[in-house]
Formats: sequence, C-alpha cells, structure tokens
Amino acid sequence: MAASSLASLSAVAPRLRWPGCNTFGTKVYWFGERCGANLAKARWTGMYAVNTTTKEMVPGCMQYRRATESDPWNVAHLGICGVAPTLVQNLPTSVCADTDAAGCVSPARLGLLRLTLKRAVACNGSSSRQLILQGSRCGPGLGFVQWSSAQMPDGAGCSFTRSPSDHKYNNDWLGTCGVSP
Repeated sequence: MAASSLASLSAVAPRLRWPGCNTFGTKVYWFGERCGANLAKARWTGMYAVNTTTKEMVPGCMQYRRATESDPWNVAHLGICGVAPTLVQNLPTSVCADTDAAGCVSPARLGLLRLTLKRAVACNGSSSRQLILQGSRCGPGLGFVQWSSAQMPDGAGCSFTRSPSDHKYNNDWLGTCGVSP
C-alpha cells in the first residue's frame, strides 16, 4: 500500500460489530501511521464511520487506539504494527514506496512548502486552495517528513498545529511521519 493510504482507508469488515456505526448506509475508515524497521509497516491508530449518503462522519463513531499496544481491543479492531486487526484481516500491513514522485518532498523544501489543493479549504469566512505547510525530518535516516503546522496564506486567519490528543485532526490536516495529510 502507498504511504498516502494511511491517511484514510476503507475496508469491508463484516465481522466488526459496532452498533450504529458499521451498519447499512455507513462506511468505516481506518487511519494510521508507519511503524517497524525502516517504517515499512502500517499501524492503524483509529477508525471512524461515514454516512454514505451525506458523506459526513457519523456522530459518536470515532475510536482511537488504546494506550497499551497489546490491549485486546487494539488487536481486534486496529491490529498491531505489521499485523492486521483480527476483525478486519483485509487491512494492509506493509507500506510500499509511493509511485507518485509528486508525493515526495525534498529535505531542502522543509522550511515552508506551498501546496495547491484540489478543493478549497474554508475557515473563518475565507477560503483558499493554497496551504503552507511547515515540517521537520523524521524516521530512519531522517528520510521522511512530519508536518507540524499548516496555514492559509494571505492573512486568511486560519492555521492548524499538531494536536496532542486529536489523532483524526492530525491525520486530516498534517499527516504522520512519512504519511501525507
């Protein structure tokens, strides 16, 4: 799987029992991070449900990894580093190199990176298709990037910084080490 897939990946999960969340009319998505030697494996850190009609998250349908890696809930619902969850065996467990060179960032460009987005981001009454990301090197040999902040240019008044507790927010706006937002 390409590293960019760790930001949000849907999988069929007929054995997953999640009342009100994994039902007809919803789709469950997992998000994760790289792990293991050379960050070549996947570790799923959370999951959420989306209403397939409205395309919005279902209220109350967000779950994060428990504190202890070997917690039975983690093993069943999110798996462990390089091992799929027992309830969702079809989730990928390895990360392959992105084939899209545009998904890579030269370390020389880490200070500030200006991106043009496919869709405009709206915030505080302003919208922009431009986003400025700031990050630092991470991972083996410091060969990957972890974005720490993002802001809309031209004084739009919106900025996003890494949250210490909201992993979904971090994945959506800033990604994780070696994984794009």
